[in-house]
Amino acid sequence: MLEFGSSEDKPFLYKETTEKIIGAAFEVHRQLGYGFLERVYQRALQVELLRSGVSAEIERRIQVQYKGVIVGDYDADLIVDGVFSGESYA
Repeated sequence: MLEFGSSEDKPFLYKETTEKIIGAAFEVHRQLGYGFLERVYQRALQVELLRSGVSAEIERRIQVQYKGVIVGDYDADLIVDGVFSGESYA
């Protein structure tokens, strides 16, 4: 039988930001529907997030580290509130 730990085991990082992202995504879908290229939705999501007071950067290049060693670069589709993979980047 599958067992899942309670949500109290681990804190929900960036809960407020996550809720804003989900709300913004629903609003974009409500306004635009489906059928556009990803880039249109990406930009619309950025607009919606910025309007809600959340910073949102499109296609930001970040350095990827593995155990403290830079192993490459990654072009993130969208970075919200300066956070990528649970870690702040500089």
